[in-house]
Amino acid sequence: MNSLGTSIVNGIYRIVINQILQSPGIYYRSELDHNGISVYTGTIISDWGGRSELEIDRKARIWARIFYKINSDWLWPHC
Repeated sequence: MNSLGTSIVNGIYRIVINQILQSPGIYYRSELDHNGISVYTGTIISDWGGRSELEIDRKARIWARIFYKINSDWLWPHC
């Protein structure tokens, strides 16, 4: 793998698609908000496609966001 994150096979640049997708697990990151204050976020990615984010702000409050995949088979049309 070179510095661009690609591989060279037979003189042609190749990229592995699995590198683009995030594997299930827990990911942590720290970002600065618009006031320059650190906000810590943990993202939980499950095997079944659900995703949760926990965020801690400067007042030590914990915020939770839950993202689900909704199958189109479960949606009912309104009559």
